[in-house]
Parts: sequence; structure tokens; C-alpha cells
Amino acid sequence: MLESLFSCLMCPYCGDETPPELELHVLSSSKLKDDVRIHEGIVHCRHCTRFYVINDEILFMSMDNLRDAERESRFLQKWHEKLPEHVLKTSRPFSEELGKKI
Repeated sequence: MLESLFSCLMCPYCGDETPPELELHVLSSSKLKDDVRIHEGIVHCRHCTRFYVINDEILFMSMDNLRDAERESRFLQKWHEKLPEHVLKTSRPFSEELGKKI
């Protein structure tokens, strides 16, 4: 995902009904001439507390029932030292499961 695209995003749950409250946490990236390519990262919505994974440069913004809890849990465990506490402990939809594992 290109960092310049971040400002175009909106949370699939909150939509455009609330002011944009997304925060980007870049975990792995490379510099391009006019942009930054994000290889691994997290997009977190401060309003509904959901997180969305950027893995292999692809942002996965799926509804809760379509998400792969095991894959996302492995991703967060891999990067837990670089992520803010609120993303790891209180984010939806898997915070209770993740809190036990991390």
C-alpha cells in the first residue's frame, strides 16, 4: 500500500458518518521517489477501535465475520513489540483472544 493513499481511507464500520479517526502504524516500508511503500502495518480506527492489517503491501479491510482471526493473531504476535498497547489490547474484533495470547 502506498502511504499517500492513507488519507483516502475510511473505516468500513464508521464510514463517513464520523470525522476520519484512522491512525496508521507502519511496521515495514521502503522509500520510493515520491512516496513510501508500506509492506507491513496496521490501520486502526480510534472511533470503533477496529484494526486492519497491511500484509505484503495489501490492506485487508473486511467486515468482522469475514476476517481470519488466526492469521491476524499471528500477524499481531509477530509485530507486538512495535505496536501501541491500545492496538494490541483493546482493538476489535479480537482483543479478548489476543490479550490472552500476547
